[in-house]
Amino acid sequence: MLQSPYITYPIDLDSGGNWVAEIIIEGNSATFGTSSLQFVAKDTGGASATASVSLTTRKITLDDTESRIGSTVKVNGVGFPATNVLSPNSFRVNLTYGSNNLKSVTPDTDGEFEVTFLVPTAALIPSTNTVTAKTVGTTSTVIVDHSVPAASPCSRAQRHYRHSHRDQLPGLSHYYRRDHRSSDDFGIIRDHRRRWRFYHYRSRARTSARCKGSVLHRRRRQVILKL
Repeated sequence: MLQSPYITYPIDLDSGGNWVAEIIIEGNSATFGTSSLQFVAKDTGGASATASVSLTTRKITLDDTESRIGSTVKVNGVGFPATNVLSPNSFRVNLTYGSNNLKSVTPDTDGEFEVTFLVPTAALIPSTNTVTAKTVGTTSTVIVDHSVPAASPCSRAQRHYRHSHRDQLPGLSHYYRRDHRSSDDFGIIRDHRRRWRFYHYRSRARTSARCKGSVLHRRRRQVILKL
């Protein structure tokens, strides 16, 4: 039997035998574990009637299911416990990315939320990771997958820089690494404004590579930077 504050008694009938009552659905193990509820109303004269209500399925969605580390991803949640000032209980939802804690949010009066998070830099490249929404104080969890794609040539140049050696070229501060199998150059270069720019140069005839807006051509062991 429902008790206060989830319902207010007494419930009086009008002259036509009709009545209206507002019910707060309590958040507990029973309601979290079902998709519908059945209510039975019985008056003091012994007459009864039943009605059922469907509960919105809890789920989360991402606006981008594949993006790079450090990128911003929006997550939407629906079907979570709604905020109700008349309810004795309130619920928050904790978001995690793999083993990384992201943030805690409070669903609105419709049981929905919308927040953004940054893909953790600890995520492997490439990898597929689980974004989890857990309702605090319960065992209720909802998951969705997010993928970090493989590195592009520019990203590969940045990784090679950490293992590179230093070489001074005329007029420029230049760090690079030579891939002896393909004779490709990966490197980082500082321009006249003292800004570092990564590049990947493929040492084939009449070819060049674009990276972060710069184009480099290698001619007679000279490096030319076009901004």
